[in-house]
Amino acid sequence: MAKVAKKLLGDENVITNRPFSLGGDVFAEFNLRVPGTYVYVGSGNDKQPNTLVALHDGLFEIDEDSLLIASKFHVAYSLSFLENLL
Repeated sequence: MAKVAKKLLGDENVITNRPFSLGGDVFAEFNLRVPGTYVYVGSGNDKQPNTLVALHDGLFEIDEDSLLIASKFHVAYSLSFLENLL
C-alpha cells in the first residue's frame, strides 16, 4: 500500500512508520489475527481553518479534495492488487 501511495502522492506525503494502534474498533482487533492495514488520509488544509479543528468539534469541516485523494488511492491500490494476481 505504501508503494502505491508514494507513487500517487509522492514520498514526502506518505508516513509508513506510524505505531500500530487498536483505536477502539473491531477492524483493529481483526488485524491482530489477519494481516491488514489502515490508510489515514488527512483532510486538513491551512487555507480552510475549520478543516484543522478536531473531528467531533461542531466547527469541523472536511476539505473535500481529500475525498478525491482517498478515492484515487483506493482505485490505484485495487488495480495494483489485481495486476499482481496475474
